[in-house]
Parts: sequence; C-alpha cells; structure tokens
Amino acid sequence: MMTEKNMTDKTKIEKKTIIDISVRDIIHFVYRGGDLDARFVGKARALEGTKAHQVIQKKMGDEYVSEVTLKHEVIKDNISIRIKGRVDGVIHQETMMIDEIKSTLRTLESLEEDDYPLHWLQGEIYAYIYALQHDKTVMQVQLTYVSIEDYETRRFVRDYSFEALTQIFNRVVDKYLEFAHQIDDWQVKRDKSISELDFPFDGYRKGQREMAICVYKTIKEKKKAFIQAPTGIGKTISTLFPTIKAIGEGHASKIFYLTAKTITRSVAEEAFEIMRAKGLSMKNLTITAKDKICFEKDAACIPEECSFAKGHYNRINEAMSDIMANEDAFTRCVIETYAMKHHVCPFEFSLDVALMADCVICDYNYVFDPRVNLKRFFQDVQKDYAFLVDEAHNLVDRARGMYSAVIHKKSLLEIKRGLKKHAKEDKVDSFLKVVNKLNKALLEYKNNCIEKDEYVFDEGPQQLYQVMRSFAQQADFILNDRKDLDVYDLILEYYFEVLNFINISELYDDRFKTYVELKNNDVVVHLFCVDPSFLLNQTLSFGSGSIFFSATLSPIKYFHRLYSFEERDYTLMLSSPFPDENRRYMIGSDIKTTYKMRAFSYEDIALYIRDFVLSKTGNYIVFFSSYAYKKEVLEAFEMLEVDVDIVDQKRELTEEEKEEFLNHFKEGVKKSMIAFCVLGGSFSEGVDLRGDKLIGTAVVGVGLPMVCLEREIIKAYHQEHNEDAFNYAYVYPGLNKVMQAAGRVIRTEEDKGIIMLLDERYTYNSYRQVIPYDWQPMITSRRNFKHDIKYSWEQIE
Repeated sequence: MMTEKNMTDKTKIEKKTIIDISVRDIIHFVYRGGDLDARFVGKARALEGTKAHQVIQKKMGDEYVSEVTLKHEVIKDNISIRIKGRVDGVIHQETMMIDEIKSTLRTLESLEEDDYPLHWLQGEIYAYIYALQHDKTVMQVQLTYVSIEDYETRRFVRDYSFEALTQIFNRVVDKYLEFAHQIDDWQVKRDKSISELDFPFDGYRKGQREMAICVYKTIKEKKKAFIQAPTGIGKTISTLFPTIKAIGEGHASKIFYLTAKTITRSVAEEAFEIMRAKGLSMKNLTITAKDKICFEKDAACIPEECSFAKGHYNRINEAMSDIMANEDAFTRCVIETYAMKHHVCPFEFSLDVALMADCVICDYNYVFDPRVNLKRFFQDVQKDYAFLVDEAHNLVDRARGMYSAVIHKKSLLEIKRGLKKHAKEDKVDSFLKVVNKLNKALLEYKNNCIEKDEYVFDEGPQQLYQVMRSFAQQADFILNDRKDLDVYDLILEYYFEVLNFINISELYDDRFKTYVELKNNDVVVHLFCVDPSFLLNQTLSFGSGSIFFSATLSPIKYFHRLYSFEERDYTLMLSSPFPDENRRYMIGSDIKTTYKMRAFSYEDIALYIRDFVLSKTGNYIVFFSSYAYKKEVLEAFEMLEVDVDIVDQKRELTEEEKEEFLNHFKEGVKKSMIAFCVLGGSFSEGVDLRGDKLIGTAVVGVGLPMVCLEREIIKAYHQEHNEDAFNYAYVYPGLNKVMQAAGRVIRTEEDKGIIMLLDERYTYNSYRQVIPYDWQPMITSRRNFKHDIKYSWEQIE
C-alpha cells in the first residue's frame, strides 16, 4: 500500500529542487552579519570602483585573463545548487592564481590581510571551482585592494591545496544546505497538497471554468492571455487556482500576483486562505511599501538612528527560519510580528522572505519599475515565474510613468542659490561649475519654445546626458562629504532625478519622445515612453506565462497592442455571471458633454440626477470627468432643493477621510443619498458596496482624458503606426474608466440596480462597440426619463 511517506519519497525522486545562486549571494546568505546601512554611497563612487577594476586589469600582462565566468552544480539529497560567478582575473602561471579586486576608500597602509574574511572566501570558492574543472592540485588566491583616489594597489596572496579548498567549499555548501533542505521539504509538502487540491467551491460560476482553463493552458504553453472577466466571475480564484496547479506540475516555480490597489491584494490573500482550508500548503507574501511598514518612520535607515538597522544581519537568518517554520501566510501583520520579535527591519525582512514565498503579492512597480523592482528576481538568467496582472487596465498609464523621466530647471536654481555662500569651499566650487553647466544646457531647451510653451523631439537630448553624468559624479562627492550644506536634501533629491533621467535615457528608442514645457516659470524636459510594450515584455520574458485580467479590458486589441506584440497570445471575453434581470442600463441621449457644450448641460444633468434619486429610495453615485464639471452640476442640483442627503468628494483625501466618505453608504436608508464623485478617483474602482448600499450610478460624459501634450503625443505616435490614434489616446482610456465606475453597482448575485450613462456619444456605434455587449442599454431623454426609470425599476423588481 502507498503510504504518505512513500508518496513523499517518490515525489523527491521524481522532482529535483533546483536553486540558482551566485557565489557572492551564497556567501552573503551563509555568513552575513552586521548592520543594515542605507546611507548615501553614490552611484558615481560605484562607477569609480568599476573603473578602478578596469584600470588594474589593463595593467596586467598577457598571462592575466579578466572577467572569467565560472559555474558549478552541486547535487546533494536531491537538491541541485547551481553556483555561478565571475572572477575579476585568472593569472596563468606555474601555480594558477585567482585575483579578486576590491576598490576601497581606506588608505592602503591601514589595510591588514585579515580585515575582510568574506573577500578571501569569495576568492577561495572561485579557486575551488577552477581547480576542480581544470584538475589543479594547488591554487593561489590574491586580493588586490585598489584606491579609487589614485588607483594605487596593495596585494595579499595565500596558497591552498585542493583538499583545503574542498573543505572550505563544502563548509559553505553544507551551511547553505540547512536552508536548502527547508525549501526542498517544503516544496515536497507543497506539491503533494497541490496534487490533492480540488477547486475550493462546490461548483464553477458561469465563465469561471472557461477562465481557469485559459489560465492553465497559457502558463503550460508559456504564452500570454488577455481576459475580460466582469465582476462576480471570481477572477482571483480563477487565476490563482489553475496557476497553483501549473506549479504542482512543474510549469512554473513562483507566482507574482500584481495589483494596482491595496484592496485587491487582500482579495488574493483571502483566496489563499480559502484554498488552505481545503488542504493547500503554500506560502504567500504580501509586500508592503517601505514607508508604510517602517517601525521608526522618523529615523534614517542607518544603525546610528534606527535600532532595527543596527545588527539587522546578525538576526535575519534566525528570523527567516522562524517564520518559515511557523507561518504560511506572510501578510503585513505577520511580517511586522516576526520583524518585531527578532528586531529586524520589516521591509528588508519581507524582501528576503520573498525568496522563499511561492507567491509574491505586490504592486506593479516591484516587478516592472526599473527604479524599485526586485532585482534579485530579474537579473541574468530566465526563470519560470507566472505573472498574474490584476486590474490590468491600470497598467497602461502606470507603465508609461515607470519608463519615463522628467527634470526641472527651477530646482537647479534653488541649489545654485543655496551654494553661493559656499562657492570657494572645498569641492563646492567644482560642483557649482557643473551645476552652472547643467543650468545652461537646460536653458538652451527654452529657446526651442519661443513660439509656444512646448516642443516635441523624436530624439533623446544627447547633449544633456553628458552634462548630467558630470553632475552625478560631482554630486556624489558633495553628498558624501558635505552633509552640513543647507541645500543637502535638495541636492540629494535632484541627484536621484538626474540618475533616473540617465537610466531611462539608456532605454530610449523610437517608442519614446522627448518634450519640453515652459510652465510656472520653469523649463521642464521629459523623456516620455509612449509605447511600453517592449519594456514590459523584457520583464515578462522571465516568466513561464503572463495573465492580464480585469473587469474592463475592452477592447482587448488595445491592451494586447500595448502590453505585448505576439500574435500567438490568447484572448478571452466573458459575460457577467449575474442575472440580467437584476440590472438595467440607460443612456441619456440628449446630453452633450463636449467641452464646447458643457456649460449648457449643467441644469439638464441636475434634473436627470433629481429624477434618478427620487425614483427609488436608496444610495446613488454620480461620476464626472473633472472636479470643475462636478462643482458646476452640484451647484445646479442644490438649487433644485431636492430632499436628499448629498456628499461631495474632495481632492486628496486621506485614508481616514476615504473611509469616512464610504461610511455614508448604509443599508436600509429612509431618505435617498447622492454622492458626487470623479471618474478615475478613489471611489470609481476597487470599492465594494454590496446589497442596497448602492442601487444606482450615473456617469456624466464618456470619460475622455483632458486634451494635453502627452495625449497628443500618444495620438500622433499611433497615427504614425496607422492605428486607431484618437481611440488609443482618448476614447479607450476614457471608456475603461466609465466601465469601472459602472461596475460599482452590481457586486453580487443578489444586488439590483440601474446604471445611467449621460452623453449622446454612447449611442454612437464606435462607443457601443467598446462597452460590454450584454449591457443592452435603454435609450431615453429628459422628456421620457421619469417614465423610463419607473419602468426600469418595475422590470428589476
């Protein structure tokens, strides 16, 4: 009979745990210790270190071979540890020598041979791998310390037998295996639970099985899928369940569940709890932003100010072992509990835990944004991650923002003024010169805006890049050595803006545009990513499959074009699983909300809203394309003196104010309540008002973004590519916001309500083709609306 132990042993034989790790990382993991120190070091200093390496390497003779890649696989107890690294130099001589070059700011005379044991260990690991692969019985390791000030060197050399190197290597691997066994044991348990896991509900809802099959097939075939799945289908479980099954069958190793909003992260956490209750063993982590999870928010992340940073690495491995042994759901609360228990930085702790988690739930930027992405997962070799992109309609503008950069001249002038009194002091004079050069370079772009306050270029501002690199180099020295300056924080902020501009410039191609604006007495230069598809796909190439899903992914061809460029991708459009008789859609066809006609629409819209909220007692929301439009209609509505409660969405609400706003939506109200809100704001998506907390929504206008330079650049770009330019720039983004807002009313099978669209353009074929085909709206007008709204409620009830 097959026992549980036999099944576990069988799984171990059939499936080997593979761990890819660099020489540096395995040493760092096993022997790490000391403080977490995030003080400013500077990229230019790092570049100087690289330059120092290159200077030393070029000085060496023909027997010196630089940048040698070494790989070695260790298989123990059904665990494969694939170790990879790049040696600074291999010196071919009678006794082969590994050369490890380390740049330093210390005086060379102060260095002792035993100051940095991990430097020796790195060289020793390389020496072992080289000796093993080249059949050497003895090796030498040389540490070359080079001063980045003058490139002078100091060297230390040690001799090793192959037996001694073997012992050193095995000690490191054996220590790492303690952690690797945890991973292996867990994965065996995980995969067994996955194989036994059934769909966690009694049956599939309408469209749910179809969606799950599409997701599984996509990941198995290493493709992408674009799925529009209306509210109620159960998008989260319909993507997670088949992806988990794919992991159990070896088609993927880790899930990245990506969201734009906190609320959807909690839905993913709940889905895991539901599956755990059905027997699933799987570890999921939710990454919380550093500024939200930090225990000492007023302290810098350095040991002198933060007690959690001091000695962080002395305690982190114990914290990791503890949380791995005792928890499966690494939620914010759990991470905070264990971080406090072991006195480690909760954010850095969560990043280390991500290495062990089977699913990482996080914001888009941790995967796609080149400034903050989790580089430990997206470097060097291709992986087999599964990317589940929730609320994928949000990724278009988010991706453009991640891959774009901006620089302001005005901030530079503030720095210049702040430095004047220090102009003759050490290092400030050199820095001030480059500040003036950068200021002059930005000023030249102002000359392109003589006739109008904006100008668009096809090419990147090459002449600006060179000056910016000089600025970054000089700023490094100031930021390291002159922390006493009044404008220190301003220099630091501008420094990072310059670095981001330089980094984005390296991505610049014909999918970008450069534009200059003159506004508020400032010269602003933008590197604008118009088409993010190529850069998104560079990250997605680390995956075994990618699923883009949302309730509003229409038209799919638009999102497919901007997120991918492969015809073999799958697309799936699902209809609402809720009863059609529970909802009605209406179009006020006599309302014109174009900019020219807007001023004539206020009173008629107010009358529509009056009749809407008085047709049935309950809670309603009306959405507008802007705060200005909302203000005008609200004033017109208040003049009608309708006996209803009114709440008005203000700009820039705090989390507490948002919660207070939503508390107005109560069940069983005796008097109607109307909320005036803005499309694309806090309440037009991600808000779940079930039952009769919300029975009606009106959307004024078609949600088109305001005409602006960026939108016109997008339109021109798609015109150049013979695509639906106006729709890509304006119509599709607008209608997706409308569909999100409309989706607030019907959230469950029991919910009933009416969605009203106030704009004649909803009757146009070009707009009707985008909104869901199952809406089937009734066309009405001011003259007939009272009758039509009454009839609609009668049909629902």
